Amino acid sequence: MSPGWPGEHALDWLARRADLRKVAPCGSAGVKGIRIAAGEAGIYSQPGRAGKRWDSCAPEAIVVAAGGAATDERGNAFEYALGKLSNDHGFIATNGKLHAAVIELIRQASP
Repeated sequence: MSPGWPGEHALDWLARRADLRKVAPCGSAGVKGIRIAAGEAGIYSQPGRAGKRWDSCAPEAIVVAAGGAATDERGNAFEYALGKLSNDHGFIATNGKLHAAVIELIRQASP
């Protein structure tokens, strides 16, 4: 997760402020996207550097096709036509209902 968050691990900080009931770490971006699409999870948050565009394109497509939302940590859509390949501003995917609130919480925590 992103260094520079207020004195704790970014996921813990976000979970407490979003009043999440359960944090379930998972190693695969694809599985995380599928869990959101299936309604098994509400938020996939990876602020800061979040791999390359090829790491986020399939989870983004799965989440959005299921009615969710996926953006960078600033709330910006991913642009795949540009030559830039790294996700320097994170990857945030939600069930859609939570997206604006999650982006706002991340904004509040950003140094």
